[in-house]
Amino acid sequence: MRGYAPIRHCKLQNGGYTLIELIMVMVILSIVGGVSSFAIMESMKVYARAVPAIDMSYKSNLAIQRLSNEVRDLQSTEDIAKFSANAFQFKDSLGSSIEYKYDGKNLTRNGDLLASGLSEFTFKYWAKDGKAAKVSADLHLVEVDFTLTAGKAFQRVRMPIFPRRIGL
Repeated sequence: MRGYAPIRHCKLQNGGYTLIELIMVMVILSIVGGVSSFAIMESMKVYARAVPAIDMSYKSNLAIQRLSNEVRDLQSTEDIAKFSANAFQFKDSLGSSIEYKYDGKNLTRNGDLLASGLSEFTFKYWAKDGKAAKVSADLHLVEVDFTLTAGKAFQRVRMPIFPRRIGL
């Protein structure tokens, strides 16, 4: 009879990982991934809420800067054609007619949209004595007061504008 060869015992090399080690690494990576995805989602929600507020701030700054620059350059009270709570019309230093008008939602300049999403808007006109100006000749100060809204965010802006050349 033929004999069987004895089983040779080979030394195992420690070059591989056991199944338990691989499962533990997968569990740890899934925990880290879950926490990271939660943090990223929260950051995206904060960003999504901030974008309308930033856009709204930009719109209000642009509108008030344009309006105030042109009203400051008003040459004379005689250049004022119309002034009311929702409209202000005058001639600029070049003699061009400029009209700012609020239609209940939008502020326009000569019919072109300047700011949208306004929930409130008023022009107030003051005389030197601090009382409301009833005629354009008494005008000393133009106060602009408006509220911009974007979703749940809102921004209120109130700015006094002193025409530089009036009263000199």
